[in-house]
Amino acid sequence: LPSVGGEVVWIYTTSLLGSCGFVFNSYVCVLEESHDDFVCAPPNPLTIGFVVAWFNLLGSVLFLVASVGYFVQSDQIGLLPPEWDYPASEWGVRFTYGLGSFLFMLASGLGLVEILVFVDLHG
Repeated sequence: LPSVGGEVVWIYTTSLLGSCGFVFNSYVCVLEESHDDFVCAPPNPLTIGFVVAWFNLLGSVLFLVASVGYFVQSDQIGLLPPEWDYPASEWGVRFTYGLGSFLFMLASGLGLVEILVFVDLHG
């Protein structure tokens, strides 16, 4: 079994760095879909691709929050007192991973709809 230090380096740090890259990539996708420098400005007309990109951005931000949540647990780095370990684990890590995963699932479903509609319209 890996030590706590090894676990932090090989699992938690890579999760945090990967989440940062995922947020950046999702942000770029939202910019591409919005055709504007302001990511909150939806294209006119609103496209499925823009909604998919936004769901992916929100999901990746939640994964980033969950990755940061690993570091505040008392048995890892110990930034919080031990009585906060359970709430940090449940709400800071598990809930945000679950909600982020749900948003990714919605984005995937909408992306499939977008592909099927595009193929149907363009032969």
